[in-house]
Amino acid sequence: MIKRLLGMLLAVIFMSALCAIVLPPLLLVTTSSFPQRVLFSILFMLISCEKTWAMFFRMRKTSSVRVEQDWTSVTVGLSYVLVTYLVLICFYAKQEGIRQPVVSVAGLAIYAVAVWLRYWAFSHLGRQWAVQVDKSTSERLLIATGPYRWMRHPLYTGAILETVGLPLAFNTYVPLAVALAVFVPLEVHRAYFEENYLRTLFGADYRAYKSRVWAFFPLPFTSKWSIKGRIGGATAVSRTEDSP
Repeated sequence: MIKRLLGMLLAVIFMSALCAIVLPPLLLVTTSSFPQRVLFSILFMLISCEKTWAMFFRMRKTSSVRVEQDWTSVTVGLSYVLVTYLVLICFYAKQEGIRQPVVSVAGLAIYAVAVWLRYWAFSHLGRQWAVQVDKSTSERLLIATGPYRWMRHPLYTGAILETVGLPLAFNTYVPLAVALAVFVPLEVHRAYFEENYLRTLFGADYRAYKSRVWAFFPLPFTSKWSIKGRIGGATAVSRTEDSP
């Protein structure tokens, strides 16, 4: 019963993502004009297209969307959709356009960094990536290369940056508050939900990796670790000089 409910909610997230692509054109033809309306509606549509492709259609080359026991994928997905829709709703509701261009540029820069971080992580995860963190595969490796050398959860860090950057780009602060109050705590909880699974899967290898690498944002005083190669189900690491 629970698994079926989670599956239905995941389908709702997928349909909401598709609707986010077609909603801006509908609003353009049904609402009155205001500054930057066309430009930022197109921007929102492009962002929605990229996110939908990355999280759903791109997966056809790797794995199917299927809920196992990972309820966090649903709660995080729903909260992300909520923030995204609130951005568009608030942007059209205030009908002021961009009143703080510096904040908007900063938001776009944050979002761009988030997307770059996401694809960097994708390139190192390869076929192991899936929406559900507890999806079992025939062969799993503990990845500690690329962004995983510096942080344990670059994908979740990127998602957090997205939900901060997008509201700032559109000068909408209610969605930003919702992101900080709802999405960020749920995303952090999802990260530690995943870590419980990874500790079970990799045992001492993961505990050693966790002791050396920060969860989200790397700090300048952390030790640097260089990757020597994969051994069995894990990746060997060796210590280099500490950062000053």
